[in-house]
Amino acid sequence: MKKSLHLLLAALLMTVTVSACNDDPLFEIPCDAPTAVAGADQTVTEDALGEGVDVTLDGSASIPAEGDAISSWKWTLEDGTVLEGAAQGGVLIVHLDVGVHTITLETTTVSGCTDTDTVTITVEGEAVIPELPVVTIAQPADAAEFTQGNTDITFMGSAVDQFDNVIPPADLEWSSDLDGVLGTGEVLDVSPGALTAGTHVITLTATDSESFEGTADITIVILEAP
Repeated sequence: MKKSLHLLLAALLMTVTVSACNDDPLFEIPCDAPTAVAGADQTVTEDALGEGVDVTLDGSASIPAEGDAISSWKWTLEDGTVLEGAAQGGVLIVHLDVGVHTITLETTTVSGCTDTDTVTITVEGEAVIPELPVVTIAQPADAAEFTQGNTDITFMGSAVDQFDNVIPPADLEWSSDLDGVLGTGEVLDVSPGALTAGTHVITLTATDSESFEGTADITIVILEAP
């Protein structure tokens, strides 16, 4: 009789093990998995600088298991790279280069049950580079010579952006390759004595409202005072 009971108990223990999400070999709990939803496929165009684009991955529509909330969302590229950043509520902003990206979302519940879904993001490399500001130096003339100790040098220049708007004087910067930044404005007076003797490349840089820069250059010569 005891032998029969032992055999029956052993048979019952063998039938308890089912597919589950915990690691107990004798009494595993069936896994009620969540449903991962990686969102709709996207086709986007890289940014105006031609350096890829920021894309929002949205797994917030993922469905938790009954009574078992989703505790983490993990986004992974096709090469196994885990995308950095905390996916708050399943939403993650990532920077992607031009190409087709298959990204996997893995959702995990508090009890450790998981599910996955994929989304395809296509980044097209057809960005249009905006026109840079057009810069003009009106004065002094290219290759002009000045002697230290003489009257001030008057620099005059202007610029317009791609919408034909005049760029404000505060966004016009004069600089020398020998002496660095000289000042700003459409008109700038500089004493020859404040400049190093030698040949200078003078650059006028204009920055428009979108932070795009245009430049113009001339060369002047500063002679030492006799």
